[in-house]
Amino acid sequence: GAPMKNRKTLQMVFGTALLLLVVCLMPSLVFAKTKKTYKDYKYTYNEQKDGIKILKYTGNAKRVKVPAKINGVKVETIGREAFCLNQYVEEIVLPETVRVVEREAFRSCRRLKKAVLPKSLETLGKGVF
Repeated sequence: GAPMKNRKTLQMVFGTALLLLVVCLMPSLVFAKTKKTYKDYKYTYNEQKDGIKILKYTGNAKRVKVPAKINGVKVETIGREAFCLNQYVEEIVLPETVRVVEREAFRSCRRLKKAVLPKSLETLGKGVF
């Protein structure tokens, strides 16, 4: 009867929802990002896409030359607010491997006087400086 039909419909709805949940979560499990530290850099990289994203610079050097590679993997992105509020950096040099500088990456770096950007740069986010 009707209760049995409602139960089957409910099972089908829950089954579909569970399947969608698994399918939606799968990419984040397969392409999990790993936070690691390299010298004065904190960075995230996606092991599937072969590119490092620097999350935060924690050093106090006046001149920072971002490495082209970390552990053999290209540094391709300077993340949002990665150097934000740094009170030491006066000059930043980005390698030719960097394609993206996300928004506000160098916001409020009061002493920053010079930034050497690579020709490879494709995207410069809002309010970078």
